[in-house]
Amino acid sequence: FTPRISFSKTTKDLQDLFVDPKVHTLLRLITYNNANVVHLPWVKKFQKDEIRLLSDQELQTVKQFSVAFTNQRLQMPPVLASRDENDTVAPVISKDEKLQGLLPSNYKLVFTDISAGETPRRRLIVVREPDGTLRHASASERDRINSIYFLLPGRRVRVPLMFYGQHLQDMLNRGQYLYILDRACNQFEPDDPEYIRICHSVYNHINANSWAPIHSTTETDPTSTKNPLRLLRHTRHYGPLALYLIAYLGSPGGLVYEALQCQHYARLGWLLRLVLLLRPASPFALALKECSLPPPPPAEMDVGTYLADQSKLPLTSTDIQNILSYVQLFVDREPLADSHKRLLMQHVEACREGLAANCQEEALGEQPFLAEPNSGMFLREFVFYVSTGYSFVRKYLAGHNWYTRITPKLILGALPLRSFWDELERTENVTHIVSMLEPFEVKSFVVGSEEAESRGLKHLSLPVRDFVGVPTVEQVEAGITFIDSCTDPNGTVYVHCKAGRTRSAFLLACYLMRRDRISAEHAVKLIKQKRPHIKFTTAQWSSLQDFSQMDSSQQEKPPSYLCKPLFSEMSLTANNTSTDGPTGNGDFDVINVDHEDPKEADDLSPSVRLRSTEGHVSSRSTTLKKSSRPSSGDGFTSRQQPPHDSTLPSPRYLNLRVSLSIAFFFRIALLLFSVWQDTTRWPDGQLRFTDVDYDVFTDAARALVSGEDIYNARPTYRYSPLIAALIAPGHWPFRNRLVRQSPSVSPKTLFDPSLNTQRTPMHTSTHGLTSVEDALSRLWGKLIFIIADLMCAWLQYNIIIIQAMFSLAIPNSVCMFSLTRHNYTYLFEPIHFSLIQPETVHESSENISFPSVKLSQLAVLLVSFGWLFNPVTAVVSVRGNAEAVLGVCILACLALILRRRLFLAGLFFGICIHLKLYPVIYSPAIYLWLSQWSCKPSGSTYSRLRLLIPSRAHFAFALGTLLSLGLLTTIGYVYFGGMVFLHQAYLYHFTRVDMKHNFAPHFYPFYLLSGLQWKMLDMKTVTGLLNYGTTREILFRQLSALMGMHEPTVQDSLTTWIITQCALNADVVKRVFNAIATLQSLVLIPGLSFKLFGQLGLCWFAVTYAFVTFNKVCTSQYFLWSLVLLPIALAQVKLPSNRLVIPTVVEMLLMWLAPQALWLASAYTLEMRTPTSQLMARWVWILVWCSSLVFLLFNIILLRRLIKWRKPRATLIPADIVGESDSHELTDKKTL
Repeated sequence: FTPRISFSKTTKDLQDLFVDPKVHTLLRLITYNNANVVHLPWVKKFQKDEIRLLSDQELQTVKQFSVAFTNQRLQMPPVLASRDENDTVAPVISKDEKLQGLLPSNYKLVFTDISAGETPRRRLIVVREPDGTLRHASASERDRINSIYFLLPGRRVRVPLMFYGQHLQDMLNRGQYLYILDRACNQFEPDDPEYIRICHSVYNHINANSWAPIHSTTETDPTSTKNPLRLLRHTRHYGPLALYLIAYLGSPGGLVYEALQCQHYARLGWLLRLVLLLRPASPFALALKECSLPPPPPAEMDVGTYLADQSKLPLTSTDIQNILSYVQLFVDREPLADSHKRLLMQHVEACREGLAANCQEEALGEQPFLAEPNSGMFLREFVFYVSTGYSFVRKYLAGHNWYTRITPKLILGALPLRSFWDELERTENVTHIVSMLEPFEVKSFVVGSEEAESRGLKHLSLPVRDFVGVPTVEQVEAGITFIDSCTDPNGTVYVHCKAGRTRSAFLLACYLMRRDRISAEHAVKLIKQKRPHIKFTTAQWSSLQDFSQMDSSQQEKPPSYLCKPLFSEMSLTANNTSTDGPTGNGDFDVINVDHEDPKEADDLSPSVRLRSTEGHVSSRSTTLKKSSRPSSGDGFTSRQQPPHDSTLPSPRYLNLRVSLSIAFFFRIALLLFSVWQDTTRWPDGQLRFTDVDYDVFTDAARALVSGEDIYNARPTYRYSPLIAALIAPGHWPFRNRLVRQSPSVSPKTLFDPSLNTQRTPMHTSTHGLTSVEDALSRLWGKLIFIIADLMCAWLQYNIIIIQAMFSLAIPNSVCMFSLTRHNYTYLFEPIHFSLIQPETVHESSENISFPSVKLSQLAVLLVSFGWLFNPVTAVVSVRGNAEAVLGVCILACLALILRRRLFLAGLFFGICIHLKLYPVIYSPAIYLWLSQWSCKPSGSTYSRLRLLIPSRAHFAFALGTLLSLGLLTTIGYVYFGGMVFLHQAYLYHFTRVDMKHNFAPHFYPFYLLSGLQWKMLDMKTVTGLLNYGTTREILFRQLSALMGMHEPTVQDSLTTWIITQCALNADVVKRVFNAIATLQSLVLIPGLSFKLFGQLGLCWFAVTYAFVTFNKVCTSQYFLWSLVLLPIALAQVKLPSNRLVIPTVVEMLLMWLAPQALWLASAYTLEMRTPTSQLMARWVWILVWCSSLVFLLFNIILLRRLIKWRKPRATLIPADIVGESDSHELTDKKTL
């Protein structure tokens, strides 16, 4: 144990300072008051917030109570002097030598008055020593005896080991300061030497780490913990800590650094006043006396008033400037380390620059961002790091240079990072730096003004607010003058902002307009030729034109321009009033700036439209041009759109529109029939047209509209909140009529349904609505699903056209992320469709015909046959299943992948996984398909192995997937119940086992094994432990009864023993069977993906069909998972020559529908027509199971035929290997 240490002299002085009214007030004021942090519980209880309506008087009472409660939570522990050494020697009452020897030498008798009403310090406690001495208890003995009889909450009878030796040091190294101090307050009295020792140990450790970076964490920097002052500044221990650091250690620098870095100017001023009071002989205090300066602002104020309303604190920009001046004086006079002085002065200069920028914004009439320095700083810091990370991603994925030389004298670049600045300065001969960064953007990893000056470089800072800022005339003129000051013929000026795309490019464009006397369009064109990814907002582009006109007028600017902004409209206003609808601004977002005159835009200037829209795939005969242009933000290079030929017919959407219209009215008729069926014919809900899942969606949507927890309102809702959000608008007009009738279900029942004793109804009630209102509110969701059905058909049509184009077109450049790669040529066998012959392909690689009317008719036929007029798809959607919504996302993802829009495809793929987990099975096929398009194919083993190496295409797709999936999951976790959301939306589907009869044959073994489990539990409960023979006989009889067979005579045979062992280990057998059922899909999915990934649409269909077929649960709505891809797969199927179309189609339809009809008949018999015969009642289960096996068998046959009859896929080889004259000769070789 650590020996006790005496702090008498030190603690006495600290006690006198602590009780001083001025010091005590300042200690309370420098404690950061953030109610959200002060009242943050250690353990978050799982409960809903309670919302009440209060009158003005009640609201005022609640506010006063909140202030009082906050004041109580921030009440500082008293700083007292340590007990005297003589206090350990208690006074003697008497000594009776006759009692000597009656007690063992190591025994003492303690007599305690346990009467109520006595304080621990005044309670009578006496001790009889073995030598007969009767004395009062010492202080340590008194504390121990009081803890035995009157133990306070949180106090232990024995002192925990965490306060001693290595245990305490380990906790300090882990940064558990607050936990140690809180436990010490509970365990010890404030004048206990042990309490003082522990507090001082914590304070010394905090002082050693007080200069750590504010945002440093153990994850990013394992050698240092997060700054402890920021951890304790909102707690009751901050005042005693500051008192100890200033008065005893004489080390206030860390406290000043923390308040200055966080821009808490009021706390900073009070902290400097506290330094003057506690250390009147310090150099800082003596310097103020010499200069006869008053104490720094703000003045002391009542703590209660400050806690009640912090907005009443008067602090102007002049006061902030004065406080920064006092900090500068503090840095100059106090004996601080040189590194600490540089750090403080860097923050002082940054705050001054930020204050100057704030004054400029006040002149514009904007909201000053330094009036409340903490209101948006966290958000701005977050945006800074996210956008910087985005720049790194674009650098490595899209090949964007970090810096670019625009002229022999100028370099335009992003942040000057210290990691590569030495090499950049040496190779580019940089002598001048122009920074457009805001003060808070100058981080420790960026070359700032001080480091530039230490390197001998000239530095100019022109802070401009990111995203929304436009430089002033004063800043532009200062920047141009500074650039011209570089007279060294070999010198270079490095102009930078955060990403080198907006603010710095703006200054560079102004410089080129002034130097070369050119227009704004021409200047931007010159910059874009060297750095194509620069971007301007609408306001910035307008500002460049205004500067060009103002500079060309040759008129002298009035002096008022020096203090006014250059442009009256900031980018926020411009974005709100723009008719072009820009998509973002600044260095991070993508901006579209259109020119009013198309001719001028084509001739005079570069296209400032940075996100060019890729045209739709045309079905008319057009000609591809060899030239290409940069594509959209995903970084691909797309072919230039062919010229429009008005003489060609355009029948692309003619048949499709007719089919969509007929299909729409067909579904509307089904919708009206469903209303009549549910309300008139089957009002009891026993055989309703609407699926029970739609009732689940409806309850969740109504809960969302009513402000309830959707997973608590409907515990069986195990889907994404997005589905409830889609249906919610239909219930919004009736939100005031909805009655909250959600069951009060404990959250535990969501994870263990057996705990829920309440019965969930077959269909929901009207929730306070009339029958008409209830019917109207339910129509919205079904209409959404019908529209999603039609959107699926439209996407299927487009994907079929795109696939046909990829088979016919010869792309001149298949380029990813603007990187130079080999040109590829498709070498293919002649394409044969199932019903018609293909169009003629021109011999010239420069003139290739796109699919015309015949292909369009084929696509419409496939879409109509496979989806629009498929009774399964129509009925399932009208019944209220949301599979069509997921189908839209899957088809959109597939279409975007085929068009090489990988980032957007990844976004849709993340949405698909969020809605249902099963689309993750497409990942192997997507990975292999992207590898094929990213790698130069050949027949070597090394080329095949390269398919396993991720490329930039993979990273782009993965980035989009993780972004959308992570964002949706985070929103669901934060706003929809945390772990409840994760369980209901994701985790539940991994463990779901449906013992009820369904199309999958796995249901019957699961049903039998579950029955054995229940019987085994009943036997253990009723009969207890049985001998082997009795147990074997009972279990064999139960198993025979469950299987629907007659009870045979129990015989001692191997079969009987096996059955008995399976029954005794039913849970193990169930797990093994579950693993075997899952193993089938784990083997088939990678195998089919590797075999079919070249034909992505067919591959997705085959993988989905196999997954649904071998899944442990298979219902009719699961058929839509594969049916949504059926037309796309049929377009890639070629029938053998010995088969006719119509007989083959009829045969395959019968193979798919006949087992379903058999299963439905047997299941209907089981559910609605239970046989009266006991034998048939048993065998009907076997009949349902056999129907499932037949359905499984026919599905395997259909899948095998589909894979066998697929078309030979196109082969991708480099065009530079195959010449244009030889390419058509090679198409006849089947080896290719």
